[in-house]
Amino acid sequence: YSRPDGVGSLHGASANKFTFRPTEFRVSSSAYLTYPRRTMSAKVYDRMRVSAVACMVVLGNRMFAVQKRSGMVTLGEGLLDSSAAGYAKIKNGTIDFEAAAFEKLSRELGISRKMVKSIGLCAVHSSAADCSGTFDFIAKTDLTKEQLLAAANPHYVGGLEFVRPQNLPEFIFSHLVEKKDIVPEGCAAMLACLPHAQFLAQCARLSRAGKKILFGTLRRGEFIPAKKQPFLAKKRA
Repeated sequence: YSRPDGVGSLHGASANKFTFRPTEFRVSSSAYLTYPRRTMSAKVYDRMRVSAVACMVVLGNRMFAVQKRSGMVTLGEGLLDSSAAGYAKIKNGTIDFEAAAFEKLSRELGISRKMVKSIGLCAVHSSAADCSGTFDFIAKTDLTKEQLLAAANPHYVGGLEFVRPQNLPEFIFSHLVEKKDIVPEGCAAMLACLPHAQFLAQCARLSRAGKKILFGTLRRGEFIPAKKQPFLAKKRA
């Protein structure tokens, strides 16, 4: 990661086309760690959207696995997050996000490709606080809670919580707004798991609670909000 041009920074995003510019792990991690104090150039924070993946695991009983980051990781230690997450590296001039998702599942949760019934991209988001440009995946497996707990790597995983689909909206709201013990990256990945109407309703609820959520496009590193935000649309009488 720390080699020159080891990771990418999302530079353009519209329709189904995404472009990245090379950056370095040490620059992206410095941006994340100093974001609360803004000790670096404002342009660094505005333009840093480091290539990353976040994967939500759905078990055989349809429950979502939520990871609590261990105290030994550099980013997000002790906080709730998606099931598995991390940077996506540049290889031969390209970034294979699905391969990166499989890598994080194996590294953090001990889930091999053979254990995954299906995996799919469900969203792309950027979190200012995390300086991220993240591709969100959902992976389904027949593993049980007990098997996942036994296989999880304690270096990365401090614990696992299991959430039923119907409880996920309240889980997101409670931990982001009230308890404030979840990383924005993980929150975005969980939101992406919701059915579309429920997703929009939850975005509206979080917005009313003071969380900044915007849809839009990214052009040459500049985010352009959509003129009409779908979750703010007025309901017809």
